[in-house]
Amino acid sequence: MTIFDQIDKIDKKNLSPLYLIYGEDEDILSEAKQKILEKIQFSSDNLSQSYIDLSESDSKFALEELESLPFFDDQRIVIYENFWDISTAKKSVFTEQELNRFEGFVDNPVDTTVLIIIVHGKLDNKRRVVKKLKQKSIVFEAVSLKESELSSHLLTLSGQMGMDISATAMKRLLEKSSFSFGLAKKNLDLLKLYKPYGEISVADLDLVLPKTLQDNIFDLTEMLLKGRIKEARSLINDLVIQGEDVIKLLSILTGNFRLYYQVKLLQKKGNSQAQITEQLKIHPYRVKLALQAVSKLSLEFLSQTIYDLINLDYQIKSGYGDKNYLFDVEVIKIALSRVK
Repeated sequence: MTIFDQIDKIDKKNLSPLYLIYGEDEDILSEAKQKILEKIQFSSDNLSQSYIDLSESDSKFALEELESLPFFDDQRIVIYENFWDISTAKKSVFTEQELNRFEGFVDNPVDTTVLIIIVHGKLDNKRRVVKKLKQKSIVFEAVSLKESELSSHLLTLSGQMGMDISATAMKRLLEKSSFSFGLAKKNLDLLKLYKPYGEISVADLDLVLPKTLQDNIFDLTEMLLKGRIKEARSLINDLVIQGEDVIKLLSILTGNFRLYYQVKLLQKKGNSQAQITEQLKIHPYRVKLALQAVSKLSLEFLSQTIYDLINLDYQIKSGYGDKNYLFDVEVIKIALSRVK
């Protein structure tokens, strides 16, 4: 069950006294925050509801809001965001005395107040107050979604947006979004602008959605492995014109060849795609593409290419020559060595 499924179960008419939302995936956390605000029908005009950014608000005021009785409704809803004291961030909002006062509220929550805490990052599980919060709160952790969960959620979201997108097109959307929830949502918005009505096809996706830098470097890698020197140099030139630094391109290209080497090595040892995915801790789709790419490559070629790219990085950073020229020479060398 995803964090969004958990939030869907919240009943506005039967709220619990304490809710704790935390996590390191900022895109998921932001979406979860928005959904929970919608669920409780939060409004800044509602005098029985109070949102407090603890990184900006006075700590005494924050505690007073928590302890105040509702005047216009049966319950007060108080939202604390950026509660650094209970996270692993080296920051604090409350004094020790104020934190003890807050802990007293956690020990004895009142029926007339609902507290929702939103924490960006990890919780400091060593702190007594965190242990109490986790025991007494309904806890939501914002973690990255699995591919099936991400696909299911985005299909639901696209339906709510009035979009008709097939499972095949959704899979392509996830690939184009590098399986990132935040990027996939932005891409859905782009598709909605492009085609407000009708079915979204794979062709629509390829036409509308911009390529990521990682996509472009993957294409560059493929061009080099197939000896398509002219296309590879043209792509590099386009990326440089767009403002990408050669050192950054070199870093990602080196990472691609390092991944290919690892995948080839594990494949030769008899590991399956699933086993390689588990050992490398990366997305299965990346492993699938890497396995396709390395089928006709030798470990010797991959090892030498990685060595040459690392050496090129050293030369560029040591000022041996113009970085664009040195990179150009290296990509030609890789392409020629592959097609021999």
